[in-house]
Amino acid sequence: MRTAISHLKSTSCYSQSKHVPIPKPKDRSFEEHEKAIWRERIHCDADGNVFIPPNCFKSAIMAASNYRQRKIPGAGNATFTKHFKSGLICMTPML
Repeated sequence: MRTAISHLKSTSCYSQSKHVPIPKPKDRSFEEHEKAIWRERIHCDADGNVFIPPNCFKSAIMAASNYRQRKIPGAGNATFTKHFKSGLICMTPML
């Protein structure tokens, strides 16, 4: 088994879009409602640290691997993508 440690830099803001089943009152605008419930939308641990759930991070890395079309030498047009996806696991949340 190989372990990879990487340092990532974002090109856009990260959005935690966790489903919040709190209905918006009719007298409140969308912006006002979002300002009131944003704390319900984030993922946070017992210490109050905001984190990215492991499965969400794994899904993002798997989606990005589709763009790296590196071919396997001697395997025709086959790429490493399916091998990379089959062996990827994220064990801990990203704070």
